[in-house]
Amino acid sequence: MAFINKSLRRKVLVAVVGGVFLFFALTGIICTKSIRSLLLKEKYNTIKAISGKSISQLSSSLSRTESLLNTERTSLERIHQYPRSARRTIVIDKLKDLLENNSELLSIWADWEKEAVDSLDSKMLNTPGATASGKFCATLYRKDNLIEAANYNSDDDEEGEYYTIPKSTRQIYVSAPYFENYEGEKNYLIITMSLPIIVKNEVIGVVGADLNISQINQQIIEQLKEEDGRFFIVGSDQKLNIYDNEEEIGQEAPKVLLKDNDNKELVDAIQSKTSGFYDFIDKNGKEYIAYLTPTTILQKGEVSILLIPGNFVTTSNLKIFIITLALLLTIGLLIFYLLIAYILRKIIEPVNKVNNALKELGEGNYAQVTKVDIKTGDELEAMATSFNNLYTSIEEVVGFTKAIGTGNLSATLKSKGEGDILGNSLIVMRDNLVRSEEEERQRKLVDERQSWTEKGLSLFAQELRQDYEDTNTLYSNVIKLIVNYIEANQGALYLVKEDDDKKKCFEMVACIAWSRIKMQKKTFLLEEGLLGACYFEKAPIELTEIPEDYIEISSGLGGSRPRMLMLTPLIHNEEVVGMIEVASFKLFDTYTKTYLKRISESFASSITSIKINARTNELLAISKIQAEEMQAQEEEMRQNIEELHATQEEMRRKASYAERYQNAIHQNFITLVVDSNMVVLDLNDKAKAVLGHDTTSIIGKPLTEHVHEDDWQTLHSDFSVAQNNGVVSSKLTLIGHNKQPKRIQTTLIPDNEQNGNIAFIAYTLN
Repeated sequence: MAFINKSLRRKVLVAVVGGVFLFFALTGIICTKSIRSLLLKEKYNTIKAISGKSISQLSSSLSRTESLLNTERTSLERIHQYPRSARRTIVIDKLKDLLENNSELLSIWADWEKEAVDSLDSKMLNTPGATASGKFCATLYRKDNLIEAANYNSDDDEEGEYYTIPKSTRQIYVSAPYFENYEGEKNYLIITMSLPIIVKNEVIGVVGADLNISQINQQIIEQLKEEDGRFFIVGSDQKLNIYDNEEEIGQEAPKVLLKDNDNKELVDAIQSKTSGFYDFIDKNGKEYIAYLTPTTILQKGEVSILLIPGNFVTTSNLKIFIITLALLLTIGLLIFYLLIAYILRKIIEPVNKVNNALKELGEGNYAQVTKVDIKTGDELEAMATSFNNLYTSIEEVVGFTKAIGTGNLSATLKSKGEGDILGNSLIVMRDNLVRSEEEERQRKLVDERQSWTEKGLSLFAQELRQDYEDTNTLYSNVIKLIVNYIEANQGALYLVKEDDDKKKCFEMVACIAWSRIKMQKKTFLLEEGLLGACYFEKAPIELTEIPEDYIEISSGLGGSRPRMLMLTPLIHNEEVVGMIEVASFKLFDTYTKTYLKRISESFASSITSIKINARTNELLAISKIQAEEMQAQEEEMRQNIEELHATQEEMRRKASYAERYQNAIHQNFITLVVDSNMVVLDLNDKAKAVLGHDTTSIIGKPLTEHVHEDDWQTLHSDFSVAQNNGVVSSKLTLIGHNKQPKRIQTTLIPDNEQNGNIAFIAYTLN
């Protein structure tokens, strides 16, 4: 075959010469056959046809029954689409219609799993189609040309192999032929077929039917009357399944067929399932030609036997021989013609496929072209493979260019080598586009950063142009602007000043998000810490490893050290006049550092000007105040005497008003007085009512015993403020003797005349 497959010319040569040789060889062999052999073959073919017809008739009846059951099963698998109360009636109606329209069926039935149809088994006892337990088992059968429903008893819940086998295997079940008595009627030879009903991959029942084999057997007997033939089937268990004498169905085939030593060859062939023609003599001594065929009509391992009388095969005559020979020659010529036509078609069709595909590609109709599938193992297949490689290359190029066209510059294309001009050019184009895109992205990034820096400087300059009466407000707004603009988390502004000893130091003049401990220390020596290092180096300091005790960024939920700390000196005329300190959870990039450096240069000169202006304004204000004070002293002396009398009268009026005001507060608000250790000294009735204790159990005890522990920190913090002569308001939760919390709004008022006592004035909140 390898020699033939490598050349079209050899293929044609071998096919033509071989075809002619085969034709004449067959013709010579056939012509040498005897007329008897020709006739025997013809008769044997006739016998095979008759056997096949009998088998087909029985098989078609079984196939039709299987098809009907498949259709019915599909219908029953959709039974849950119907209302629950109507499902049993619908099942019975469907079975009845099927039985009425198919006369070869004696019975049809549908047995369901418990609660599978409508979940009403327990409510359907003693109803049509219900067993003793209520399980739905609808069975219809023929009786006197009428269709009736079967009645059930307590044993009907038992399941036979007609139910258990299809349920477990989920395959069709076909029984061996057997006899069945229907309600006192005569015995019928039947075959039971059943299929599982499957819903959601679960077997919920079985539908089956009983097929009348007696009727089919009689039809086969009638058809064989003309040839005086007989037909029977032997199962894999060597028992007769189909026989023209139904009384012997189910008996062992060797016992029925053997007669002395006659028919032994046929019996052996039945047991070995060897197809062929055999001699057979019945019990009356009549001779038959038996044709045995292995088949699977009812079950696997069956054989069918057709018996035709021996005189069916007669002697031949010359006319039959001539007709046969002419027919064979005609067939030979036709085969030769078809062989040549077939070979030419096999050659031309692949060529046309490739030619048409190339034509479409040449005309630009790429969408109309597909790969050609040619598996001949010769030059045609090589041509098709080359075309398919070309098609694949074009397809890859088209996909690559489409991806590039949509902006997908990550698309890849594999070069076929140095000679792949188109592919290499596209790859170079893609690389150039990628490079151009990256350059454009970098340019935009630089422009954006530059724009960001200029915008920040513009906002800073705008802030400096604001007319602030207080420089502290200016400083606070500036540091707030810087921290927010660079997206930092903390910031502070330090200015260089002289302390009382005329020594230079740093003073924190503004901060944002600084901790209370950090804010308490506002002055720092020039030689102290990072500020001092930055001052003497006159260069920015950047830290990414922050000391644990230096700084912490905190909120109500907790705190953490920053990732980046930067100090930038404010230098004017080679002199450090201040310092900007910022801290952040993120690292500063180069543009942010540049922005801080440019801000410091501008801000340093502004601070110098602000200091000069502030000092000038301070001196002018002092001079003006001194002049005004001298002028006002005389007038004040005159007014003092007049006002003294008015003041005494006003003091008496205010004392009376204060007494009434205090009584009103005492009657309507909660009042408590504690000493400097927060021990309760006194309380009014309102406080007693809220706390729910008597006076002796409260006075002399710490106030914290009656405040919820979650508010202790707030209480101590506000108490410290009040001790420093501050008035502070806060919300606290008081705990009464019944442990019920009371939320109050309280104001802490210091009483310096009472040795540091603090008064709490409060009211309850809803």
